[in-house]
Amino acid sequence: MLENFTSKNNFKVYSSLRILISIFVGALLGIYIVPAIISYLFGASVLNSTVFVCSLSLGLLVTSSIYNILPLLLCEIMPLRYLPQDLLEERLKDCFEIHTVETHPNNIEVVKLAVAKKGSTLQYASEELRNDVGTVKLAVARHCGALKYASEELRSNIDVVKLAVVQYGWALRYTSEDLKNNIDVVKLAVAQRGGALEDASEELQNNIEVVKLAVAQRGEALRYASKELRNKIEVVKIAVARNGPALQYASEALRNNIEVVKLAVAQYGWALRYTSEDLKNNIDVVKVALSYCGEALEYASEDLRNNIEVVKLAVAQDGMALEYASKELRNNIEVVKLAVEQCGWALQYASEELRNNIEVVKLAVAQNGRALEYASEELRNDSEKMKILVAENDCLLKYASEELRNDSEKMKILVAENGCLLKYASEELRDNIDVVKLAVEQDCWALEYAGEVPRNDIEVVKLAIAQNGYALEYAGEVPRNDIEVGKLAVVQNGFALKYASEELRNNIEVVKLAVEQCGWALQYASEELRNDIEVVKLAVAEYDMALKYASEELRNNIDVVKLAVEQDCWALECAGQGPRNDKEVVKIAVAQNGWVLEYASEDLRQNKEVVSIALLQNKAAIKYVPGYGYIGDRDILPSAIGYLKAVSASCFFKVKNPKFKNYMQLLFSNLIMRARRLSNPSFIDPSTYIVSYLTPIDAAALAGVSKSVNCMDVRKPATLAIAVDKASCPELPSLNSILAHISKN
Repeated sequence: MLENFTSKNNFKVYSSLRILISIFVGALLGIYIVPAIISYLFGASVLNSTVFVCSLSLGLLVTSSIYNILPLLLCEIMPLRYLPQDLLEERLKDCFEIHTVETHPNNIEVVKLAVAKKGSTLQYASEELRNDVGTVKLAVARHCGALKYASEELRSNIDVVKLAVVQYGWALRYTSEDLKNNIDVVKLAVAQRGGALEDASEELQNNIEVVKLAVAQRGEALRYASKELRNKIEVVKIAVARNGPALQYASEALRNNIEVVKLAVAQYGWALRYTSEDLKNNIDVVKVALSYCGEALEYASEDLRNNIEVVKLAVAQDGMALEYASKELRNNIEVVKLAVEQCGWALQYASEELRNNIEVVKLAVAQNGRALEYASEELRNDSEKMKILVAENDCLLKYASEELRNDSEKMKILVAENGCLLKYASEELRDNIDVVKLAVEQDCWALEYAGEVPRNDIEVVKLAIAQNGYALEYAGEVPRNDIEVGKLAVVQNGFALKYASEELRNNIEVVKLAVEQCGWALQYASEELRNDIEVVKLAVAEYDMALKYASEELRNNIDVVKLAVEQDCWALECAGQGPRNDKEVVKIAVAQNGWVLEYASEDLRQNKEVVSIALLQNKAAIKYVPGYGYIGDRDILPSAIGYLKAVSASCFFKVKNPKFKNYMQLLFSNLIMRARRLSNPSFIDPSTYIVSYLTPIDAAALAGVSKSVNCMDVRKPATLAIAVDKASCPELPSLNSILAHISKN
């Protein structure tokens, strides 16, 4: 079938199409599409030879890219039978589809390409090809597991098998019995993966050289060694030095060997569990284990778990090892302190007496606050001791006893120090007015944790809002509807109006007090009061942008808006259409910042007086003139002249020599006179409007001025001056001397 793939005629047709398609797409993009896009975006005037060259270069780049990408696209979309040999190879390299090998199981080229990409596809090849050395070598080189699908004959081929086990030792399991007994093959396998010793022959599992290689790679491979070698000290030493738990596979004699056991527990403390009973009682062995793993104390002998030196070493390494210490040592303050300093949770294993010791408990909660949970009931019920602990971390009170959290006298002592501890009091005490009073006196936000009764108590709420009016948020319905409480809250914090009752938000006295304190509070006033001119004026006088929350009617009130924009021009944004169309209001705003022209009415954005004021304040405000900078000459002329005057003033300020000041005065006067005669209405901003009509000599002169005074406003004239040459400006040489003097002065 491959004859169809490699047909010369097919290949010639394919190659010709590939070249033609690439050239056609590249030329279309470079010659027509790119220039058309540039012309559409920037106008036909920008099309020049440079753009053409760039477009052509882009076209050539696209041509080259398509020529290279096209084969990959064809590989994906064309049936295999139509592909030339080179594309068939690409398809197989990139896709290695199983059905390709299934379709051509006897085709050596197809199978080789497939297994080189994914070794396991060998399973779909024919029996004949699974017996082909070259094909199988390619497969196992890609993935050792492919050896599983090779023929019986090749699984006995030493070269093929070596190639597999070098890559992954476990492949030894797929080899023939003969090769599992081949020392060279097995050595390669166990050197790569010690556990491969499991699949070696019994004879080689008893070979000291092979076993040493295996346990050096993975200590636990000792489990597959012969009984004889598991009793060999040099083999076991290598194994336990590599992996401590391998000690469990050593012979009983070696698990009682102090040298071997020390090596094991030094590598992995928990390996102490596999040692003999004698060595579990050996202080040197146990100390080595505990220095690496404190909790290995669990496997030490009863005597050593009662040895203060041993236990101290254990709890210093891991506080939780206290669990395995003797009862006597769990009552030893020195040992317990060491344990809880390392891990606060270890407090749970201390004796009842020490869990009642404030010194021990302090150390524990300093390491982990939740350790208080394991302190004695007596301590957690002691207000004095709890006061000491809570002083460092108030969250600890939640671990206090139920009795303490329900004791009003004890809780009064605690909330008087920290009001927010009220949240840990019992439900009954959070409803106790006396307790809550003490709490909110210390911290107004404690009102949040109070019960319904104190929240509705006028006196309690007053204590809270006197500190921060916003605490009204946590008051009950009764205080939030009390006019005296409402006034007290908004005087302290105007925003507290948000939490007042609907009735109080409609009370003019309360609302006035609120907006006088914070203009933004107007947003929480009733609809009726947001339409009250007196209230709104008070709000905008405090904060101009409060105008945003005034009624539609008042946002159209000239007096109110004028008051707002006098404070901050940006308040015009919140004004209604009436003030936006009021010349006086808008003039006040744009005089502060030209950008505010954006919020003026369409008519005023075309008014020459308003626009001139805006442009003098910020020439970039031109972007808000209708048509984005295209208006009649009569409207913009004052701004253009004003711009020139501003530049002139800037230059005069910076240049000190009177002679050159006179020169510049004549120059700018000439430009201003010329500006008056201009009739072309097209411009971007006043500077480009004037510069468009400069003569080369004027441009050169302005360039000199800008250079000498570093006047950034005349950078555009300076740019124009670069293009000036002697042919277009015969007077330039004589002008150079003037410019030289300007530069010096």
